[in-house]
Amino acid sequence: GFFMRKHLLLGSLLACLLFSGCATATNTDATQIHSQSEETSSELTTDTFGKDLKEGVDINVKVQRNGEMYRVIISPDFFGVNENEEDIKNEVKSWGGENIIIDPDTKAVIVDMSVEKYDEYVNSLKQKLEKCMETIKTDNKKYPSISDVKANDELNQFDIYCKKDIRMEKTISAIELYLDSATYQVFKGVPQKDATVDINYIDEETGNIIETMNTSQLVSR
Repeated sequence: GFFMRKHLLLGSLLACLLFSGCATATNTDATQIHSQSEETSSELTTDTFGKDLKEGVDINVKVQRNGEMYRVIISPDFFGVNENEEDIKNEVKSWGGENIIIDPDTKAVIVDMSVEKYDEYVNSLKQKLEKCMETIKTDNKKYPSISDVKANDELNQFDIYCKKDIRMEKTISAIELYLDSATYQVFKGVPQKDATVDINYIDEETGNIIETMNTSQLVSR
């Protein structure tokens, strides 16, 4: 639930930027899409939505190695605007973080993690993304038009094999893959502006590309 909750805002932004008809992908849709996550999103209000749309969302994770430890600096955007500091600290502690400091001026989260714990965490993000791909491929209730999902080794380019008349599932699958892939990428050390995702929707019968989506417009200012 955590990433989904935090990135609902990003998801609805993404939906509006990717799909010209914003009416089909409003905040409510993003919320409904993720209604299976038990936490509700408090930051999905029109105020912050409009503000972030203007300013662009900038999530950065910087990692400095010091022997067997990493010092990890995470921009506050990653956690969403209304997250309280206690919750953030507990979240980061659950990843194996120690000496967690929240910078009083920038609100950036500074944490020490052993190389081993950090790698474990990045690996868990990778597994989450792979599980997301598997769900899109196999969940015939939620994704009846999609028959297969393939990815490159970096997990930032996806081929989705689907029926030619695919509609809303396109929006949902793009948001789901983008959120999990971008999160995995920034924790692997890819700068946010480079953490893009390309998705090809391919006609399962002819093998022709129906549509290609790229999310770089979301993260470039």
